[in-house]
Amino acid sequence: MFNKLNQSFSIIRLIIVLLFFFPIVINEYHNHKSVVLYAEMIYVPFYKFILCLFIPVLIFDVILFVKKRKIKSLTPSILGVILIITSISINIYHNYKIYQKSIFKATSNWVKNKDLDIQFVIEFKENNNYLVGEIINQGMLINFYYGNYTKKDSIYILDSQIGENKISSRFVIRTIKIKDKEEKQLIQLNQKNIEIRNKFQFKIN
Repeated sequence: MFNKLNQSFSIIRLIIVLLFFFPIVINEYHNHKSVVLYAEMIYVPFYKFILCLFIPVLIFDVILFVKKRKIKSLTPSILGVILIITSISINIYHNYKIYQKSIFKATSNWVKNKDLDIQFVIEFKENNNYLVGEIINQGMLINFYYGNYTKKDSIYILDSQIGENKISSRFVIRTIKIKDKEEKQLIQLNQKNIEIRNKFQFKIN
């Protein structure tokens, strides 16, 4: 009878761990691709609450393991730790991609597209990595695009299309003279390396 009770408790704890920690992993995965303004104010306290709930599960598992000497008694705790490490790893990787040293950065103007105000920020980073931020409605939502770029002569080529083809994946730097001042711009090119003139105009910061 006691064994069955312990087994049922183990299943319950396992379900608790899966119900609370798996959504955190999914949320961190989505945060790597897009971030909603002020979302941290909601999910950070939620994360702390979940960790507080995890402590009794961890204590119970350890007590049960000491009593029964069976590694399966620690299954909920082990799974919880794995999911926590996974979430932290995704977050660290996201921050690494975001804050990796930039060689140069270009920012577009704001453009109205399907009732959305959109701005792109392109960062060409070390080790031929790039990061593109698609900023929507003054930062209410930011979509992130990551990848590698190659440079052929003076042309920078991204390895994928960005923002549902709103902008090109090929660029060249040109110095433009505006009102007796020189300004460096990132010019979009098509596959034939001919300048594309669309609504998004990039200025190098």
